Amino acid sequence: MPSDPKPSLTILVLGFNQERFVKKAVQSAFDQTFTPLEIILSDDASSDGTFRIMQQMAAAYRGPHEVQCRCNPTNLGTNAHLNTLNDIAKSDRVMCIAGDDIALPERAGRVVAAFDERDAWLIHSDADAINSSGQIVESREFDAATLRHPYRLEEVALSQGLYLGATVAFHRDLFRKYGPLPETPAYEDLVLGFRAALEDRIVYLDEVLIQYRVDTGVSVKVESLTDVAVWRKFRQRVLDREVAVYQQRLEDADRFGLERSHRVYKSILSRLCQTIARKDFHAFGFMQGPQAFGTKFTAAVSEVIRRVKRR
Repeated sequence: MPSDPKPSLTILVLGFNQERFVKKAVQSAFDQTFTPLEIILSDDASSDGTFRIMQQMAAAYRGPHEVQCRCNPTNLGTNAHLNTLNDIAKSDRVMCIAGDDIALPERAGRVVAAFDERDAWLIHSDADAINSSGQIVESREFDAATLRHPYRLEEVALSQGLYLGATVAFHRDLFRKYGPLPETPAYEDLVLGFRAALEDRIVYLDEVLIQYRVDTGVSVKVESLTDVAVWRKFRQRVLDREVAVYQQRLEDADRFGLERSHRVYKSILSRLCQTIARKDFHAFGFMQGPQAFGTKFTAAVSEVIRRVKRR
């Protein structure tokens, strides 16, 4: 008996403590008009009812798509969660839906067409921002994202805002060639976007294909940073992420085969050293004075250069 045809697209519905919203996210995956699809409902060890809702909806589903439901035994975080699902997906082309977002019914079809027509490794699109009540709100901060406009590789290499991660679809060759996502503070969109830019295989669909919830999850903003201690912790987290991003981009540039004399490689290394200096200033400069800061910074930069030379 012949095996089932390989799906044209795998949809990952990624849940974590989103019981208020996950039903609509899952239903939006079920409502996709393109077939055949593989849909994986995957919970990252939620402490609320997110996984239970996913299980119930998977068990009740009677539509044309292939559906499976799973849960990580422990919380992995976004990058490790995606690494796990990348190994499970049947299709080489993967589209993500966060557990608090809503994909429009035509999204999968538009993504598959872009993969077919443009030979892309990463596809992203426009989105409508919605609040926790599901109402469309004015929030266009992602309009300035680097990959929404014509770009140069050097600009991408230094950017900390490449595309709206909620809109992503990617080809698994971004993992095959460059390895899994790092289990560091580096956001997955900042890693995958640079990899796809190295390959020059990015497609931006200038149309709304998803409703992106802006007042839940990682999109929640710190309302007040007037407390100095709170502000410093916040800045440390931001700078930790930036350091991790630039370190990963150096590794990916090496895997791509970018010469270390290339201006893009040198720009990343320079920005990494600058960011380490800022990070150490916040961590040590205030508390221990300029001498301690200078010593720490010199040691950190020396370690970066040592690691680059060893590759």
